[in-house]
Amino acid sequence: MSSPIFLRQIALVAYDLPKSNDIITKGLNLEQVFHDPEVEEFGLHNTLWVLGGGVFLEVVAPLPGRDINKVSGGRFLKARKGDGGYMIILQMKDATPTIKRMKEDMGIRVVWGTGGEGHGSAGDAGAHFHPKDTRGGNILSISHHAKYGGDPVASPLADWPAGGPRDIWIPASKRADKIRLVGCSIQSDNPKELAAHWSQMLNLPVSLDKGIPCIDFSNARLKFVEGTDGRGEGICELDVAVEDVSAATKRAIGAGGRLQGDRVEMVGMWFHFVPLTASVGVQAKL
Repeated sequence: MSSPIFLRQIALVAYDLPKSNDIITKGLNLEQVFHDPEVEEFGLHNTLWVLGGGVFLEVVAPLPGRDINKVSGGRFLKARKGDGGYMIILQMKDATPTIKRMKEDMGIRVVWGTGGEGHGSAGDAGAHFHPKDTRGGNILSISHHAKYGGDPVASPLADWPAGGPRDIWIPASKRADKIRLVGCSIQSDNPKELAAHWSQMLNLPVSLDKGIPCIDFSNARLKFVEGTDGRGEGICELDVAVEDVSAATKRAIGAGGRLQGDRVEMVGMWFHFVPLTASVGVQAKL
């Protein structure tokens, strides 16, 4: 995949963070690497795990005692009828042109940005975009960070402040090298139209994989599928590449996951385990 965009992090939202921590830690056999105090600004608390290749999985939940109607994550919980997908977080070597084009040419609103209106300082820039404008039932975030080379496509060791201390997440990612996030699906009533919209936003082409519209990042594939569960638009499935699909499936079920076909549901998200092969293990080695 030759894309200038790196899938750095997927965020889920849940009602119960301690319960979700237990399920994800045991179900995916991953290490918790960070709890970010800055998300309290949004009325949330969180946990982050890191997979191989420097990709993160996050779960956020409303802080105890907070009115979920007044918390961004809480509104997603109500709209999608429970735990599930929340954010797709992308990193680029230089995100400023993409942020500017989305805002100025497409009229997509920024709901949060480093340095104000999506333009950062000291070599950083980032923006969270309004989900009604990006569509897809999730918050899209795009950013860049200048330290340690600044290009996540060339090296997943590029700076990622949201992941916490580098001396914690980098060794943990190396230990999780055989667990890779290689795909993410968004469900929609009109996946073809949604794929075209995201293609325009990200300036990446749409391809077809067995008839399913897809957009390729440098390290993962974003798929647009038909929604069939009545939960509306949103992130519905993650493809996780592992050495032993059967063992990974059993582990996820043992942690409380629900099996359906070849997928296991955990924290309102379907996890589809696939073999870790040269074709799907596309992320660079640390």
